[in-house]
Amino acid sequence: FTQKELAEQAEINQGTLTLYEQGKKNFDGAKIQTIMKVCTVLGCKLEDIIEDADILEVIAEYNEATS
Repeated sequence: FTQKELAEQAEINQGTLTLYEQGKKNFDGAKIQTIMKVCTVLGCKLEDIIEDADILEVIAEYNEATS
């Protein structure tokens, strides 16, 4: 995907997506709705795009509790 295509399909602002990609804005701190839209378009899991170790631990605990 290009940034434009991803932004359009995820229904998020391309400028915001650019800031996340460049590391100028922390994607881990994005709204869950934004993160889930990107995951849906990319066909990936939350843990594939989240970098924060504390958040990853919570995701792992959630996955374990719901499996």
